[in-house]
Order: sequence, then C-alpha cells, then structure tokens
Amino acid sequence: MANVVMVKSARKNREKDQEHPKLVLDFLMKLRADHKAPGLHIEPMRHAADPRARTGRVSQSLRAVLVRLEGAQGDPTYCYLGTYEHDEAIDIARKVQLMINPITGVAELRFGVPVMPESLEAAMAAADAARAQAESELRVASADASSSAAPSSAAVTPAEASSVQDDASDDSYLAGAGYEPELLTETFGLPEDIVELAFACRTADELLDLAVIAEVPYHAEVLLSLAAGEAVEDIVQSLELEPLTDDAHPAEPAKAGDQALLEAMQQPAARMQFAFVDGEDDEELRRIVEGGDIAAWRVFLHPEQQSLVERTFHGPGRVSGGAGTGKTVVLLHRARRLARENPDARTLLTTFTRTLADNLQRDLDRLDPDVARATIPGEPGIGVFGVDQLAAAVRAQAGPSAFDDAALQVLGSPIGSARPAAGQADETAWREAIDDHIDALGPDLASVSFFIAEYEQVVLPQFIVTRDDYRKATRAGRRVPLDRRRRDAVWLVVESYRRASRMFDRVTYGEIAAVAARWLQSSDTTLADHVLVDEGQDLRPAQWLLLRALVAPGDDDLFIAEDSHQRIYGQHITLSRLGIGIVGRSRRLKLNYRTTAQNLRYALAVLTGGSYLDSSDDPDSIAGYRSAFTGPEPASLPSETMEEQFDGVAALIQEWIETDRVQPESVAVLVRTTKTAEDVVRQLQTRGLDVDLGSRTGKHSRPQVLTMHASKGLEFSRVVLFDVSATAVPNSWWIDREATSDREDALLRERSLLYVAASRARDQLAVSWVEAPSQLLDDALATPRHQPTLEEPDAQQWALDESAWPLEGSPTGRPATAAAGGNRQQRDAEILALWTDELLTLDEIGARVGLTRERIRQLLKQLGAPPASEMRAKRQQRALEIDAAAVAAAQAAISDDVARYSEQGLSKRATIERLVVRHQELPEEIIERVLRRLPVAFVPGGVRALFPENALSAAVWYAIGVDHRVRPIDDIAVARAALGADVVGFLEEQDGLPVDEIAATVAAARDLADADPSVTIASARYDAVRAHILDRWGLSTAKGRSPWPPTKQTIIRRLGDGSWKDALEAMGLEIRRAGRPKGLLHFTADEYIEAVVAYAESSLERGGRPSYAGYEQWVRREAAGGVRRPSGAAIRDRFGGWASALMMARRGRGRHRSSVL
Repeated sequence: MANVVMVKSARKNREKDQEHPKLVLDFLMKLRADHKAPGLHIEPMRHAADPRARTGRVSQSLRAVLVRLEGAQGDPTYCYLGTYEHDEAIDIARKVQLMINPITGVAELRFGVPVMPESLEAAMAAADAARAQAESELRVASADASSSAAPSSAAVTPAEASSVQDDASDDSYLAGAGYEPELLTETFGLPEDIVELAFACRTADELLDLAVIAEVPYHAEVLLSLAAGEAVEDIVQSLELEPLTDDAHPAEPAKAGDQALLEAMQQPAARMQFAFVDGEDDEELRRIVEGGDIAAWRVFLHPEQQSLVERTFHGPGRVSGGAGTGKTVVLLHRARRLARENPDARTLLTTFTRTLADNLQRDLDRLDPDVARATIPGEPGIGVFGVDQLAAAVRAQAGPSAFDDAALQVLGSPIGSARPAAGQADETAWREAIDDHIDALGPDLASVSFFIAEYEQVVLPQFIVTRDDYRKATRAGRRVPLDRRRRDAVWLVVESYRRASRMFDRVTYGEIAAVAARWLQSSDTTLADHVLVDEGQDLRPAQWLLLRALVAPGDDDLFIAEDSHQRIYGQHITLSRLGIGIVGRSRRLKLNYRTTAQNLRYALAVLTGGSYLDSSDDPDSIAGYRSAFTGPEPASLPSETMEEQFDGVAALIQEWIETDRVQPESVAVLVRTTKTAEDVVRQLQTRGLDVDLGSRTGKHSRPQVLTMHASKGLEFSRVVLFDVSATAVPNSWWIDREATSDREDALLRERSLLYVAASRARDQLAVSWVEAPSQLLDDALATPRHQPTLEEPDAQQWALDESAWPLEGSPTGRPATAAAGGNRQQRDAEILALWTDELLTLDEIGARVGLTRERIRQLLKQLGAPPASEMRAKRQQRALEIDAAAVAAAQAAISDDVARYSEQGLSKRATIERLVVRHQELPEEIIERVLRRLPVAFVPGGVRALFPENALSAAVWYAIGVDHRVRPIDDIAVARAALGADVVGFLEEQDGLPVDEIAATVAAARDLADADPSVTIASARYDAVRAHILDRWGLSTAKGRSPWPPTKQTIIRRLGDGSWKDALEAMGLEIRRAGRPKGLLHFTADEYIEAVVAYAESSLERGGRPSYAGYEQWVRREAAGGVRRPSGAAIRDRFGGWASALMMARRGRGRHRSSVL
C-alpha cells in the first residue's frame, strides 16, 4: 500500500481538483491500494528537473502530477501536486523540484522560475526606464565635462556613474526597513531569485503581491512577515525554525535522499505545504479532496497554529488574534486532538451564543465527522453547546431542590421553575427599581446601564446576598467610586430588583449561570475534562465562573480563543479575578486568512484611537497583523441623500452579481440597527434587487441584509457597510443610554462593532454614507495606499502624449507645486489655516492647494490638527449662525412679495420659482425656509378650495402610513394636536371618517419619515392606496362627490403647480428618481467625459495644466458663450474626485478628441 501526501501550492490553476473530485478521489484511492495497477499509468518524466517526478492517468484527458519517494518502511510515498490537462501536467512534472532548504532543513516543493507579480513587473519596468534616462544624462554630462577646458569643470567619476545602478536599491522597501539580502539567504534560505525580486519591491504592497503568488508557503510566510516589519527573531520563532548544524547541511539540496525528504516534510514550517494522509483512513482522504481549496484550514496549519493545537498547557491557555487569524481553527483542531488522544475524555466546546455554537458544530463536522460526540455535558466525546445551554444543563442535572439551595447562596432566594426571557437583563425591572429609590441615588447613579453592569460585574460573581456583603465587596475595574452611603443606596435598588423578580417569577441567564457555578462548586461536581471557549471576549463574569467550575484545575483544563478588538457585548473582564490565570500560556496569531490586505488595512484603521486590553489586563496591539492575499481597495460610496445611497448600493450589488458573476448568497449588506435592515430590504426590493432579511441560520440564495451584530462569526465574498454616516455610527442612542462613566467603553464597543463588520468581507468591501462619513472612519479613509489609486494616480500614465497633461500631484502623490517651489512648510501652514481658521472641508482644501482629499487628511494628522469631528461641529455651528441671519434677512426682503403671490392664488412651488427669479441673490433653500416660517396659505386662483391645504398634505401622509403599514401612535390627543385644529375640524365634518385613526396614522407616518428621509410615495401608488382607503370606508367617488382623501390631481394643482414632484417637495418629501443613475439627470456619461477632455485640451493650449479651480472658471466662460457644461462639483461627485475625473477622461478621450488635437 502506498502513502499519500497532499501538497498545497499557490498555483491558481488547480480547478480540475474541484471540477472532478470523484475522478481525483478514485485515482488517489486506487493509488494507495495498488500503485502498480496498470490502469494508473504511473510514468516517470524524461528530461525532468527532479527524477522522482511522475504523472498518473486520472481520465482520458487528465493526469495527476506526483513525486515518488521511497521511505525506510518499504512502501512508497506519493506527493500529490494536483490534477491538470495532459500537456500541462507533463510540463509541470518536468519543472517541479522537491528539495530540502539548505539553511533551515524545511522540505520545499518548487515549480521552477518564480512568477513576478504584475505590480512589481510594472514598477521594475519604470525603474529600468528611469535608470536608462539617468545613465544617458550622465554620459552627456561626462562628455561635456571632458570637452570643456574650464578649470572649474569636474569629470564624472566612476563612483558617480555606478551610483546610478544603486538607485533602485534606494527605493527598496526591505532595504529601507534595514534588511539586507544576505539575511534572507543566510537566515531563511530563500533562493536568490526570490531575494532579488523581494528587494526590487518598492512598497509593502508590492512585497505582499510577491508573497501572495509565492509557490512555497514557507517562502510566502517569510515575505509576509517582512512586509509587516516583523523582527527576524520573531519570524524564526513563529515558524519554529531551527538552523541546521554544519554537518546537517545537504551538499546539494535538490538531491537529498528520500527518507531525509520525508523527515523534512514533518518540520513545522513544511507542514504548511505537506499533509500526510492517514494510510488507513479513506474517509479522511475523501474529506480532503471533496473539501476543495476553501477547506484548506482542515489540512494545512501554520506552525504557530500547529503548536497551539499540539501543546500541553499546565493550566488555562489562550490564543488571541484579530478577525480571520484562525483562532477557531486552532480550537477545533485542538478539540479533535484531545478527543483522539483520549476517546473517554469529556471535552466541551462552547461559545457566547447558541447560533455561534451551531457554527462550531458545523465546522467540527467538516473537520472530522467521525470523532466521538457528547449529547449532554458529562458524556465522553466532544459536546458543542452555547454557554447558556451549559448553564441549563447543569440546572437539569442538579435537580430543582439542589439548584434552589445554590440559588439561596447566590441570589438570597430560590428560583423555582422560573425561566429566563430573551436578553441578558430585564431593563424594565431595573428602571422600576431605580425609580423606587431615585431620591437616595442621585442623578449620576440613576442609570439602568450602571446597575446592569454593577450587578453582572460585582454582585453576581461574588455571590452577594446582603448589604454587609456588598459593603465589603471588591469593585475593581468599576469606574464609579462608591462610599458606604452610596453603596447602601445601590443595594436598596438591588434588593428591590430581586424582590420584584421573585414576585413575577423572573430570572436572567446570568443568574442561572452564577447559580450553576455555585452548585458545581458546592457539590464538587465536574462535567468536563477539557473546556474550549470561542469568542471569549464577549462572555460575562458569571459565565466564566460556570466554565471554571465545569472542569477541575489541571493540564489542558481551559483553552480560550479571544480578540479584545471584537468585544461588542458587555464590559472588559480580567480573568484572574475570576480564578482563571493565563500568565505565560498565551499566544497571539497575526496572519489573516479571511480577507485581503486592503480590507484588513481598512478594518484595522477603524480601531485607531481605541485603547484595548486583553483578559489579562495587558494592552492588546494590532501591530504585525497581515493578510495572506491581496485584492481591490475598499470602495467609498458617498451620497447626498438616503435615496441616492439606496440607488448606489443597489447598482453596486447588481454589478457584482451580473458583471462580476459573484454568487448572490455570498454578498451581504451590513447595517447598524434592525430597523435599518428592514428599510434596506424594502428599498432594495423596490429597485428590483431580491434580497433576504438575513439570519444566522438557514440557507440563502440571495444577498443578505444583516445587522452588524448578527454578522459576528460569518464571512462573505463581498460586503457593503450601509449608512456608516456621521449621524448613524456610532449609534448615539446606545451611547447616551449608558451611565456617564461607561460611555467611553460604549464608544469602544461601537468601534469594535464597525471593525467586526468590516472584517466580514473576504474579497471586496464597500462603505456607504450620506453627507458625511462616521468619525470612526477618519483613519480608515486617511490610510495611505501603497499603490496608485483613482484618487492618487501616477501622473506619467495620464498625458495625452509623452509630455502633455501634467497632474496636480507628482507620481509619488506629492504636490507638484511643493516640488517646484520647495516651500513645503508654507504649504502646510496654509493647509492648517484653511482647516482651523476658514473651516474648509478636505475637498475644498484639496481643490485650493492641488492635493487629494486623502493626502490632505494625512497632512492634517501629521500637523496635529483638530480632528474632523471637532471641525465638523464648528462648521455646523457656523452654518447655523449664518443660516439664522440669512433667513432673517431674506424674510425682510421677500415677505411683501410672498403676501402678494398668495393673494394672487399661486401655489407654493410657483411662488418659490418667482422669488428665485426676482431675488437671484437668495438660495432656493433659504427661500423655502422663510416660507415655512410665514403664516401664508397658497391656494391657486381658479381652484375651488374644497379642502384646507393642510388637509391635502395630511392625505398624502395618511396614504404613506397606510402604504407602509405603520402602527398608529397611542396618544390620540398628541396626534390630533399635531394634525391641527383646522384639519381635525374639517375631517369631523365629513361623513364616515375615523378621525382619531387618521390623526394617529399621520403622526406615525411623519415619525417614520423623520427616521428614514427616503420615505416617499409615487403618484400612481397614491391613487392605488386612495382607492383602497375609500373602498375600506365604503365611500363613493361618484360625479359631483369629492370625498377625502382628495385625488392626486387636486393635490398636484393645489400643492405642486402641475407636478407631483413639486407637491411632495412642498411637503418636505422627495420623489424617488428612477431611470438615470446618479449624476445623469441633466448630462449623459459621455457629456461628463467630453467636458473634462475639452477643458483639459483648452488648458494645455494656453500653456496651463488642468485644475479643479480652472475647470470652474472655464465652465463659466462656456456658459457665457451659450454652452452648458456640468459644474465642477458635479464632476467631482460623478467621478469621486478631480484626479479620478482626469483618469476617466483620459481613458475615454479617444471618443471625444477635439480638433485641437
């Protein structure tokens, strides 16, 4: 029987393994059973780089690539490299080489000449061109110097000439970081061709690109670590490298003996590439083959992961690390290892929620469906449960009487048959208890969130049942100091809360966990030999007490996976205070396997500004986190309105599905609140996009819309973070409801929540917002890109010819003006003054000084400027002051005109249009605000006013309420007052109208619109809803009878001056735009590009260069000549920035080249 070793490679063309898993599996099983079978056609290669290379027949057209080794045990071992088309398999087999790294002793399978990433290839081509140009200039200068007789002339020395050849190394990222080529060859044994390419990389991203396509995983890991700036000794330690002794160095690495190669494959770093398949287990081989690439975590582990899986901890151990670093993978492999070593061991795998536990169960089934399972805690095998399920299981095992005895010690009273309701705490009960003692507490303690935290952090875990106990209790970590008097006041509230709980038969999950822990302690009962905990950062103190009590202290008792940056529930906990000490038994993983380097960089930037501690109270740093692959930069989707945001997100998802062929179920839209999720589903569906209101369970075939909290533990190919606006994230309601002392921690959880959401994206991330982005995105949006992007392009790629069309930024993103003038300090001072004194936005400053928005953001941060949130508040305050003065002045200017137009019977829309013409100095927005302040009714002449104007708008609001099925508000008096006495009186005069229900529904509809500015109703929909309303009320629309609600024609004539859109705008609503996408209402896409091309060519003719300010002047000149062009703001909004507009125009200039060129 032959042995099989599966080989992992970065090669992207192994799709045949996934397309034909049954054929591959059949071949490998036959190979193991009888490798000499004639039907396999195992054939050596002629002229092969490695004489051990073979191919085998998988089908008529497919062959497997193999390397055969003869071990000391007698049976041959075949390394399986993949299945390919016949000719490709032959080509690969001839090039492949299996060898031992001459420095580290790690087995490596190389595939010939390393592939150069496209980004590096382009960079090296540019460097070669620059070097050739420099050498040419030196030759000219040398010739001029030698021909000159002037004594002051100096010939160019050989040293000066040779320095040109060293220019490339000056730009090397690794050289700039202090690394030397010898280090990579003499410490890690990297081949010289890889080292040469590595030192040719100018940026960390280019080095990352090289690592991603490296054929040998060991090489890739070294390059990834170097790109992250890790110290050499740390890399050596993480890969568990042990340099070979002098006598162990193979003389010729490619000619190492077969047995030596088999032993070298067992090195920790080699196991990232080679996985031995159990010779007796066909099911394991089946799982590996049928699992495909996405299941590589089941086969190939990083040395740090493997070490954590195999290590015996003498006490609780912990693995920490960012999202996607494989903590759960370690947990699953470790659970399987413990179960295999001792099938009778009781192993519990647990996590924060039952849904997350279901995910663990699913992944454990994929890893090893044959491992022994436990159905209840205490049974041999692996049991997977949510932590609350464990508490319930302990309660059931204890029995009612014993559990009530434990409850007396924890709560001061039995709990009987009480069952916890949904949620972790009964906020209403706490509110009532606080109200009972509000006078004794004072305002700083009268907070529900304070009492929930005090109860969970102090009272429950210390089993406090009396006031004296609470007076002596330790309150370490609580931010509010309490003297004896204040402790007594707090205890009165706790007693009231517990008294009400007994009265109404209430209990919380936290109380069940604390009582379960106490019963286990007092009865000296344990239900596990090993407890493994996932998402440990979200557990409460009582839950930790339970887990500690489930297993006796000893080797491998507790193993915890956590990431303090993902704590989105509860407060920080120090485990040592709960009897769980981890000092010296903790490792941190830093390699991300889920998301691209670009998405990871963005997500980590969200954490900037937060201060995080792990469960040992040590600072938890994000330094050194890196990704194993690359992808596109996260996309920003700014919008001016919610309607525009819905349009943009719908268009993007449609493009992903229809153009990029992304599976719909692998797309997710993540939002901050449940209500927003419901709104997004409804709005996307109205735009023709089928989406699901996602859940963590069940299968989906369409894009999912989930809250950010619900996305925890999930991953998707592409993710949109929806409405990460300054007004939506962080959620001010959640922060304000916290006690003042806890609001900083609440903001930290909001930051962590956004990080969790951003790290769900595997391939591409997009972030949308309205008006202004969240302050939590400040650093993410300012993160410098190592590669040129649409907003920071390489100027050399833009010219219409070799020298034309220079950009405002140099190829490295530095402003050309600074390079020319050399006065960077003056420029920086100007930028700072524009930001702090003139309160300009980033875009406005960028247009003024010729830099991108992101570059301005970086410079301001370097200059120590006030943060964006502070400046945004100042701008808003100034705008309010300016607006108030402007409205007052405008009112004085137009009030007489308004009264005259009203007497003439003009509609509000017609009045505004006349005022705009008559008072051209006033913005339309100011005019509208004045009209809202003036007590003027607009009724067109010639229209018989059957309905008061307010009754018309009430009809639209009522139709919106019915259409959206809003729940009428309960307070009828408030609803009637809001509707207005005139409208209420009018409605009561009509026959058969439910006035109270109308008033309550109108009020609820207005509340809905306040919460969601995108709420509207189309004219056709209004007609349909009106017909439904009249039919429900049994009202007739016969000729001569005009019941309320009025027809849409009446509303259009009275409010809209002939337009439904104007009628809605008069009410403060917007009509949904359909058809043409963003920015294309007045101009086509070609007209946008044509405008930029025409302006750029005009600018070049005059000897200038295209700039944003210059474009706006050109537009005004064009308008004076009768030519309409898009405004500068429209151009920037359309393309996402001025530099992006130039790039898009350059790409499209062939269709729009003017006669000038």
